Amino acid sequence: MSIRAPLLKLIAFAAVTVLLTAMLAQTFGSFTGGGTSYRARFTDVTGLLEGDDVRIAGVRVGQVEDIRVADNTVAEVEFTVDGDIPLGTGVRAKVRYRNLVGQRYIALSEGPGDGRPLPPDGLIPLAQTTPALDLTVLFNGFRPLFTALTPEDVNKLAYEIIQVLQGEGPTVTSLLRRTASSPTPSPTATRSSAGSSPTSTACCPHWPIATRAWTRRSASYRAS
Repeated sequence: MSIRAPLLKLIAFAAVTVLLTAMLAQTFGSFTGGGTSYRARFTDVTGLLEGDDVRIAGVRVGQVEDIRVADNTVAEVEFTVDGDIPLGTGVRAKVRYRNLVGQRYIALSEGPGDGRPLPPDGLIPLAQTTPALDLTVLFNGFRPLFTALTPEDVNKLAYEIIQVLQGEGPTVTSLLRRTASSPTPSPTATRSSAGSSPTSTACCPHWPIATRAWTRRSASYRAS
């Protein structure tokens, strides 16, 4: 009797341990693998890496599995999406920035189509994909404005500009107007304003031109 009691406890402990291990394996497996595989072709996927997120409406639904060159001219990205989330043949894919460090992710959104489902391993063509913004070209256009701001304000404005052009924030015009009202002066602006707070034209003479140009650029990117 004294031997059977510890033996029964050991068997019960082993059974519970095996059960919990199986549950944990199933839970972690749902995060790290599985799902339906699809492909998408882009003209440029610089900075996109295996393991980066695939999102719908900002929610993570999958990840990038592989990146390769197709037809010697374009990049083909293989990614997975949770099996209970169907994609249509009209789905659009965009490479977007997660942050200023340069991390990227793929954003999926529904586009025009006949409602047919995209089959497993189906291909999203170039006509339905958009590469990431070229930050070098983007920020060069704002260089005169950046010189009038503190480093902290530059970082904040840069990230907000990316959000705007990715359709995740307000309009470029409202963003620039809010920045123009900032009380942070620069030496140039202070000299030109002779004791008064700097205005948008004082810190950036090309302000009206920049506003119009980047409003057009925002509309163009959102429509792509």
